[in-house]
Amino acid sequence: MVEQLPQVLALEGLGVVSELRPAGAGPMNLVEWALGWEGRLRAAVGEAPVESFARCSGCGERSLRWDGKVGVFVCGTCGVQVSEVEERGLVVDEVGV
Repeated sequence: MVEQLPQVLALEGLGVVSELRPAGAGPMNLVEWALGWEGRLRAAVGEAPVESFARCSGCGERSLRWDGKVGVFVCGTCGVQVSEVEERGLVVDEVGV
């Protein structure tokens, strides 16, 4: 199933409905929902991100790795630093939601 995740996330109009969302808010985008839960789970166990599937905003390679000393993702190819918030945006932009 993991191999099919990119195709699933690329489906248009895919959303998640939750009782936790305000009344009338409508479904939440699946990618945003999944990234939100990933962040919550990492925080709950005290785990920092390790690597990202996002493409580097500098060179376009998938080589972003978390640097805990600096607190940002660093591209192993070109050295660009990307914050965790920026990394999430790169993932959402790439999926096209």
